[in-house]
Amino acid sequence: RFLNYLYLYLSYFSGIFALHGLCIIILFCGYLYFRWRIFGGQLGLETETKSSVVG
Repeated sequence: RFLNYLYLYLSYFSGIFALHGLCIIILFCGYLYFRWRIFGGQLGLETETKSSVVG
């Protein structure tokens, strides 16, 4: 019975951490995208500059 409670506890917190990690990743990607849009693509990434030159 104790192991069942421990398993539920761990699965509950792992779900919370997974959701928070997903939100952090989305916010970080959004921050990079808006920074790239505001500063005109000056992030220092070669792939971004190449794609902007090609596009």
